[in-house]
Amino acid sequence: MMKKKYRDLIQETENDPRYKGYQKMYLASGNLEGYSMEEVGFMHISLFENQCPIQFKGNITEEEFEKISMIKILKFFWQYLQDNGPVKLTPKGNMPDEVINAIYKKAGLIIPCSHCGDDMKPEEGLSIIPVMSAVAISQCFNQTFVKNNYLHLSDSKPELLTGNASLYKYSFLAFVFGLNWQCLDGFGNREIGPYAIGFMLMLLSKFGDKFRSENFYSEKYFKTFPHLIDCIKTMPHIKKAADDNHLFSVASICYNSRVFGRFLEGFGLIECEEMENETYDVLIRKSELFDKLITVIPPMGKEDLAD
Repeated sequence: MMKKKYRDLIQETENDPRYKGYQKMYLASGNLEGYSMEEVGFMHISLFENQCPIQFKGNITEEEFEKISMIKILKFFWQYLQDNGPVKLTPKGNMPDEVINAIYKKAGLIIPCSHCGDDMKPEEGLSIIPVMSAVAISQCFNQTFVKNNYLHLSDSKPELLTGNASLYKYSFLAFVFGLNWQCLDGFGNREIGPYAIGFMLMLLSKFGDKFRSENFYSEKYFKTFPHLIDCIKTMPHIKKAADDNHLFSVASICYNSRVFGRFLEGFGLIECEEMENETYDVLIRKSELFDKLITVIPPMGKEDLAD
């Protein structure tokens, strides 16, 4: 029933002017892994909705759910505010170190450190990001708000946050569409990463059964969405004479760090392995949770979509 509805919705968009732009935006070389431009368009703007080839299942146990680091940080962040009341933010609007440390400790996660030894200190850029992400997700739900530089927990809990599957799904969507990904690093571009994240989920579903270099995926991504590499040219530290190889290298570093290091690993969808070589390549594959959480419908017209 759902598959037939999916087929109908795809066909209804053939003459929709909103999707005509994708024909120019996506690579003319057709690197869409067999999907139509309309289908890839839905991967971009309608993630998990009925017409999108990427569907959310959420078939995980309570024990599996509790192991997802981003969800743990989110829940313990709310618990901290409930137990301790409003938190005074730093002059820059960040969470204080002691609050970050407390949330990490409660969640049973390792605090990224700038150096080792008896005087270990949290690496500000690394330790703030997951908690900052939790703050951004919470604000998307109106679960928290800032008043007079104090972060408050709202009195009511939105209905869409009831149940583990719902909490995961809408936290995932809030991270993709509600977070300013520019704040995850110093690259300065907002689109690289969240743009067509559904396309990356499709690639992981298709190729993620074994460890592959993260560059394997970012190369496919930028071949499909080359206009995002052009965004790199506007970054202040990029020389105007930079060649295409350099631009692609910078774009890949940005994408890999954001999508694999900050996002998908935090939501429990991938496993990472760092290679001990000169380039410190990172290998990734989809986690055991991936297929329990995500379903990818084959391109329209394939056998699985037959009536």
